[in-house]
Amino acid sequence: MPDLLSHAASAYLVKNIKPQSSLFGKRYFGMVLLGVFLPDIIARGTMVLFPEWTLTAQFFHTPVACFFQTVLISTFFIRKQRVRVFQALTLGWILHQTFDLAQTNLGPGFYYVLWPLYDHPLRFGLFESTDWPWVALITVLLAIVSEFFQKKNARK
Repeated sequence: MPDLLSHAASAYLVKNIKPQSSLFGKRYFGMVLLGVFLPDIIARGTMVLFPEWTLTAQFFHTPVACFFQTVLISTFFIRKQRVRVFQALTLGWILHQTFDLAQTNLGPGFYYVLWPLYDHPLRFGLFESTDWPWVALITVLLAIVSEFFQKKNARK
């Protein structure tokens, strides 16, 4: 899996490509970042802390589980913010899922992105999961360069 650094950098990249979106403002960008980490919080945390539950915890790495986690998290906000929080979190976990789909090997191989509609792993295979240091480096560099150009354009 691309490490969490590359997932966070992908959020900054999208933020700099589409800066006028209110989801990337100071109020909601933290929720986008939480959404980027959301698929791994339970699934990968369980893998480290309770390895015997790894297979079961993989459910929390699927879009179906991320959707329900997002609904739950959104309910903790005041009514007028819930929709925007839901949208920001959803954007984050979609970025995460997209990055993970680009790999040839997803985690221990138990990841089913279209579950329960399709019970086979899905991947695009653009890079090996062992290439994550390079993916993280490139993504972070692109995020830094895009941030530089975004600030330069804002000054004009």
